[in-house]
Amino acid sequence: VRYEHNGKVTVLADKFDGKPYNAPNDGCVHPDGGIWFSDPGYGSLMNYEGNKGELLLKEAVYRIDGPGKVLRVLGNDAVNRPNGVLVSPDDRYLYVADNNNNTEGGARKLWRFDLRADGSVDAASRKLIFDWVDARGPDSVVAFDIAPPPATLQGVRHRLIDLTLPAADQRLLDAFVEEEVDTVF
Repeated sequence: VRYEHNGKVTVLADKFDGKPYNAPNDGCVHPDGGIWFSDPGYGSLMNYEGNKGELLLKEAVYRIDGPGKVLRVLGNDAVNRPNGVLVSPDDRYLYVADNNNNTEGGARKLWRFDLRADGSVDAASRKLIFDWVDARGPDSVVAFDIAPPPATLQGVRHRLIDLTLPAADQRLLDAFVEEEVDTVF
């Protein structure tokens, strides 16, 4: 939804292929106006949002390109349970936090995908940036407009990790805390 200056609520997207989304989660806005968002099954697979039931859509990442124009840009063949999404500040990459903490052996990874000049995602370019293996996985992904551009993972409970992604994709774990947190730093 979008909240207008006059207080009116505008629904930008509530269905894909005639089916309601599972539980739209995290999103980001691209400089061209496109809105990227993840739709994991959190709200349907458990009583997390009070709507437990069968998934009507496969978990995926979507992009809203205008009124009534929604594209599925990544399906669960590319990501297991998409959570945080981020278009890099230089518009070259889409980062996706793939977080299936509730399933033994489920994904707990941060992926990077190349973006084509037309804004579409090259799913075949998928690159693993970090794998939490069996630890609590990633949540939201945030970038700041500084050089080199970092992505910060927030809301990672039990292990707070500030993962900086320099241009060369060198990984630097700045903080590691053994307590329950839900913050951005």
